[in-house]
Amino acid sequence: MKKKFAAILLLLAVLCMFAACSKEYDPDPAVKEYLNNGMTAEQAYSRIATATYTETRTLQNKQGVTKGNFFSEVFLDKTDENNLRVKIHSVYEGECVEEDKVTDMTAELSFSEGKYVYTVTKKLLDSDVPVVTKEIMETEDAQNLLVAIIYTDNGAYSEGLYYGDLFMLRIFRFPPESFYVDTEENLCVFDEGMLLKEYYDLEDVELHQVTKINSLGLLMYNYEKYVGTKSDYVLISEITPTYTYLPEKTV
Repeated sequence: MKKKFAAILLLLAVLCMFAACSKEYDPDPAVKEYLNNGMTAEQAYSRIATATYTETRTLQNKQGVTKGNFFSEVFLDKTDENNLRVKIHSVYEGECVEEDKVTDMTAELSFSEGKYVYTVTKKLLDSDVPVVTKEIMETEDAQNLLVAIIYTDNGAYSEGLYYGDLFMLRIFRFPPESFYVDTEENLCVFDEGMLLKEYYDLEDVELHQVTKINSLGLLMYNYEKYVGTKSDYVLISEITPTYTYLPEKTV
């Protein structure tokens, strides 16, 4: 199950969040109005100056005994378009360590002497000597790296920290009470439980998920708890982003 656990990437919810639902519902008008404000992935990306998010995953059995942990912190800075920066630091423990035996990995994009350099440092379970690789990255590839953290346009919705299109598409696939507008925090919230059929090799898995986005469509919080119905498997995942913003451009 190690590789299955580690294969759950940044926003697994984007892939399975609404997979079980096919019936069409009439969404809450307040939710529809909140989302139908012209938000786009490109607009959200253009407003970001910096973005940071932490992700934690805890793999347990049903008695609450921890079998593995994963922690990742991602930071991007596009305040200066001519000096883009990214840093990703991930730590793997217990059953979250994959077959490549990486326990700690840091990837960093920096700009030096007119060139972007992408450096990856890995610490291995059975070695005290870190493995370091460096590559020169073209400016366009550096820009694409930052964009990919926020969104990837795959033709159906934009995948990444931007959830706006996904929410708008899927408010019709869950009962209206699954979504609501938090007027105090000015957020749109998805809060629902669902059954994932044939989830990897675990057969059926019950998922409870809470996802919050802001008026730009950017993720503000994500919580997922997976419980195997026929296996001794519990996975808890949380993602907490923070942002600083550039001034809104005026025409």
